[in-house]
Amino acid sequence: MKFYPLKFALMALLLLLFACKPAKHNALTHDAYVWQRQWTPALNSALLSASPWIDRWRVLGAELRRHGRFAPVLIDHQALVGNGKAVIVVIRINGQLVEWDPDRIEADSLAVVKKWRELGINVTGLEIDHDCATQRLPDYARFMAKLRQDTAELGLSLSITAIPAWLGAPELPKLLENVDEAVLQVHSVADPQHGLFDPRQAKQWVEKFSAIGPVAFRVALPTYGSRVAWDKDKRVTAVESEAPIGLEATVAQELTVRPQDVAVLLDAWREQPPAKLAGIAWFRLPTRDDRRAWSLETWQAVIAGRKLTAKTTVYTSPGPSPGLLDVFVANESDIDAPFPEKIQILAGQGCEASDALGGYHSVQADDQILFHLSQPAILKARHQSTAGWIRCANHEVKINAYP
Repeated sequence: MKFYPLKFALMALLLLLFACKPAKHNALTHDAYVWQRQWTPALNSALLSASPWIDRWRVLGAELRRHGRFAPVLIDHQALVGNGKAVIVVIRINGQLVEWDPDRIEADSLAVVKKWRELGINVTGLEIDHDCATQRLPDYARFMAKLRQDTAELGLSLSITAIPAWLGAPELPKLLENVDEAVLQVHSVADPQHGLFDPRQAKQWVEKFSAIGPVAFRVALPTYGSRVAWDKDKRVTAVESEAPIGLEATVAQELTVRPQDVAVLLDAWREQPPAKLAGIAWFRLPTRDDRRAWSLETWQAVIAGRKLTAKTTVYTSPGPSPGLLDVFVANESDIDAPFPEKIQILAGQGCEASDALGGYHSVQADDQILFHLSQPAILKARHQSTAGWIRCANHEVKINAYP
């Protein structure tokens, strides 16, 4: 038998290098927020569909309103029990809470946990969502220190949501020392210039938070859009997201989040995750009746790191009366896509009338009709929408869509 010491040494070194190389595309785990106040059949269906991709559910359990009213959320406990996933109960405390009674807040929060456990839900953690002013961080830290002792006795992990406004505050590290995990929010409607999500700004916030330590953290990434109304001083006056609140007739701005923007950031973290980044906490679980959220298909593609290639087409179809043509925008892919910003219809001199629908407005001039999109909007995967109609003597029209 012959031995080749150098050969075996090189093989051992290669095996060691491969063993030490971090795994790609599998290191980050994924939680999702269930933030809906009404548990509908669509929500239960989304829980079931998304369960294979999700590690834990972070479920809104109660809200503490500005004037101190504690309002539990009426959930479908059977849906959570049947789903079988671990659940983190989230208590949302209004950032402008008038009276801060730590003993009462703690008692009410733990009561929700105990009730859910009695219902058979696999509650493994408690999260406090409190976007307080920076100057109140010392009080918040003392509250969390006491709460951590009691949650530990119940076998619960304790987490908080954190906001970029706290970055640089000297009190922030002390607050983080009193929790097991933090979730950094990088989406907001605070500034119309940045929209709902700015990937470059989000990357900077995550890097700063990662340098602070001292605990593992997740990043809350958005799966939704919102319609936001602002005043003349650029302050938010109303936000409409999963539930309509009557902003359709209000001067407001539609904010959307492109899946491609989120995917680029997520791919970078898969390749080189910031220190202490444990994973993603998606906000929020999309449902089929949430018109501003991504489709489940798109969300799954982003989580899986698949290539996001969307395809939209614009076409006409004969309407119910002679000369009438309906104009449709169709998404023929499995990825949500933005509506075309402009639809150009060329029909010579034979078109006598037109009207736009679904966020478009029409302009007719010479031999063309233009449909302009008023505000950015997303067309979900495998869906179509009516953009408007035209009345032309000639059905042989040519359509172009931009971009």
